[in-house]
Amino acid sequence: MNEVLRPWIRRKIADEIYSKVITYDDSAVVYAVQAPAGMGKTVLARDIGTRLGSATGYEPVRQRKIAWSGILDIYDPDTNSNRGIERRLIQALSPDGSEFETYQAARELYDAWFKGGIVGAGLEEQRRKVETAFAEGLQEVSKRSRPVLVFDTTERLESASDPTQRELGFFDDTASVMGWLIFQIGQLRSGVVLLLGRRAERFYQALERAIEQANRDRPGLAPIELRRVDLTALDAGELRAFFANRMELYPDLTKLLDDSLMDLLSRRTEGHPLLLDLALQALLETADPAYVRQALAGKDGVRALERALVEAYMNSLDTDRQALLRYLALARNGLFADLLRALEPQRADRLIERLVEMESLPFIKVRNVSVAVPGSEERVGRRTYFLHDAMYTICDEVLLRPHQVVQDSERIVAWYERRIRASEREERRRPGGARRFAPDPDLLVESLFYRMRADPVTGYQWYLQQADRAIRSAETGLDMRLRDAMALFLVSASPEDEVEPGQSLSSPIDRANVEALMPELFDDFRLDSATLWIKRYTIRGKLDLAERIGREVHPLAEEALRQDPERYRLPLAEFLLWYGQTVMYGYNIEEALKIYHQVLDTLGAAYSEEAIEEARRTGRWSDFALWRSGLVLGRTYNNMGYTHWMYQGQYSHAVREFQQATRLFRTADLDEERANSSDNMGRVYALLGREFQATQLIRNGLEMRKALGLTYREALSANSLALVLLRFGQFELALRVIEDALTRFRLTGVERGIGLGLLTRGMVYRSLAEMWREMDIPLSEALRYTDLAETDLRDAVRIFSISVKEPVREVQAHNEMACCYRARYLLLAHSNAAEAERGMAFAQGRLHFRQAIETAKRYGYIVDELDSLQDMAVLLVRAGRYDDAERYLKEIRERIPDSYKIQPGRGLVELEEAER
Repeated sequence: MNEVLRPWIRRKIADEIYSKVITYDDSAVVYAVQAPAGMGKTVLARDIGTRLGSATGYEPVRQRKIAWSGILDIYDPDTNSNRGIERRLIQALSPDGSEFETYQAARELYDAWFKGGIVGAGLEEQRRKVETAFAEGLQEVSKRSRPVLVFDTTERLESASDPTQRELGFFDDTASVMGWLIFQIGQLRSGVVLLLGRRAERFYQALERAIEQANRDRPGLAPIELRRVDLTALDAGELRAFFANRMELYPDLTKLLDDSLMDLLSRRTEGHPLLLDLALQALLETADPAYVRQALAGKDGVRALERALVEAYMNSLDTDRQALLRYLALARNGLFADLLRALEPQRADRLIERLVEMESLPFIKVRNVSVAVPGSEERVGRRTYFLHDAMYTICDEVLLRPHQVVQDSERIVAWYERRIRASEREERRRPGGARRFAPDPDLLVESLFYRMRADPVTGYQWYLQQADRAIRSAETGLDMRLRDAMALFLVSASPEDEVEPGQSLSSPIDRANVEALMPELFDDFRLDSATLWIKRYTIRGKLDLAERIGREVHPLAEEALRQDPERYRLPLAEFLLWYGQTVMYGYNIEEALKIYHQVLDTLGAAYSEEAIEEARRTGRWSDFALWRSGLVLGRTYNNMGYTHWMYQGQYSHAVREFQQATRLFRTADLDEERANSSDNMGRVYALLGREFQATQLIRNGLEMRKALGLTYREALSANSLALVLLRFGQFELALRVIEDALTRFRLTGVERGIGLGLLTRGMVYRSLAEMWREMDIPLSEALRYTDLAETDLRDAVRIFSISVKEPVREVQAHNEMACCYRARYLLLAHSNAAEAERGMAFAQGRLHFRQAIETAKRYGYIVDELDSLQDMAVLLVRAGRYDDAERYLKEIRERIPDSYKIQPGRGLVELEEAER
């Protein structure tokens, strides 16, 4: 049988790699193939893939023990995310999915957690379990086959890094595709990895470090080898083979190509395969060697030749194919039938037919991109057309004009907006679908590039809102994909910094639009990227990294405000808010309050609550300005209220701040933020003895969270409701509510939620034991309640001192455990129990009170410390140790500020507003 004629020639390096692929050993080899755009990197991979039996090289295939992944292009919409790559690799390497069952279970739990509103260190730990389980799945695959993993356009990994990453030097965040890929390669048991792309030094340096570390931790396994290969232009022998191949593919060339023209093509293109193909296609279209010779006649370098050849080819086409080439250049995220119908409704059918005819052109790539089916979990392939990477930059220079790109991009954005709205409707209709804002993430990510081209100002504002939603909803994958898309647009809009042909990613279209419409974009993103990283790491529970970013970027942020106070007042305030929250979570309460007050000072009268309300009423501000100012000022007041409540015991002060926060969140239409502040305010009203306000506010928050579909946060509200019911003596109802909440917490498997539920239920059981006389509970039953409380509280202590490490909850858990033993001591005394048994209860109670007091003192929780001292005094009174009790009470009196004391003959002095 005759060998299928392929549109490429065999390169020497392809033979070397193929030889390594088919070597059945336990080696693990990474080939980093680097070259300028258009030099034949993808073709090299396709050549190897077809030798293994893949129809075109793009598709996965199995040949005996070898499992070819297919070519995964990091640029493509369905493989520019960790999850998308994981999905494709499982399909390619594990047809029945058996090796990835642990991964699928971990992924399903992670999805359930973030959809339920779970955030923090627990969710981040589960995300790491997902990627670790995937690595283990790859290791299982490699035990019975030799996996060959192929990734194209890897320069995108480095281009997608943002200013904060570059300046602070952290590239190992595995939520990004770059960090994920480096991690997976370091865990690979055996096999071959092909990385194909332009220059990407930071990526390869990070990969080298990771491989060096991995090789130190691979006992019994062959070390991972990293082989860097520079793919060069075609040499003399390869040029002869190239021309022979093209004349066989296109027989008309035999009449048009002579030795002198081949020599001219070889010299002028410097053996660049893509430029050779452009020239040959122009020659075929015109059937006029003189036309091509004219395009080659200049003496300028390769960059000028690129433009001349694209112009020559474009001018040789009919109007339909000229239009298609422009749309292919415009649609950076791929051109497909539905989008073409939106752009050219009158002649769409004819253009689609012509597009199919153009599939065989060497500078057009065709992919079956996996897309979501609206209203279901199913995904289907969509035939999508891309230009060769090198062609985008050249076409931007030659074919497109800024004003035309803006207009066409507006039409593309309008198409995506219709699809996003339809996606939201379908998701809400779907049984089990999300009830909150939940369009298809692919649509959001793909649309961002076109939004930035249509209008950089509104596009950037849209990005900041979507990124914030994704981060605070713990949709890590969506957040990182949006970040990548924004960073890549900025690379496209950056001044050209590469003089070597084929290395630049800069577009004259994007440079011109940004320079004209938003020249401050790069400075804006420099500050905002830091704020977003602080948010990311705070939400993921990585407070040390969040605090480091805040500390190191703080001077830069202050300088931005000095340079342009009007522009950077609000962005700086948001940066300070999240930095302050990180400091607060790190238990430096005074410093956090200082930063929060700096937020208020920075915003000043320009963004006061009154100014925001007036702007909303008059329509003077954009929706984005209302949203951002409401979020920043509202969350600042919420956090100040939380600090005054939890750490300083200033309840009236906290209520006023929570009230301000809820009004602002209502203005900004931030329902979950409003639910959180409503819940906090209800808890404080309970401490002030205001039962109706407390229960109503918490129930309001619970209903908002239920409407948003945030099941985990519903359970948090239920936990708060149980605490309020307990405070006002509704013990049985409190127990029913917390039992339901604890069931939900256990279903999620989140340790913090379980700890909160156990702490609250333990408090209910302990309170029932304390109230045995008032509620006519038999002594034996009351003692059983202390046993139940002890079981719950012992687990709560363990969770908050070891698993979750939340000091304020650790203090509360130790205090409650001590109060449980205090209640047991009293009950044992009334039941005439043995002295040894009573002594054990007393000793256990005093031990846990001391632990609560010491932890509170260590973190500066003065209210909790004094509360535990007072509770200890009660235990001592019950034990008849009156002198010891008096000593503790005296210490408490001495440490309470005079303004909080009842004065003889004067009563309780009216407190200053700031002290309440």
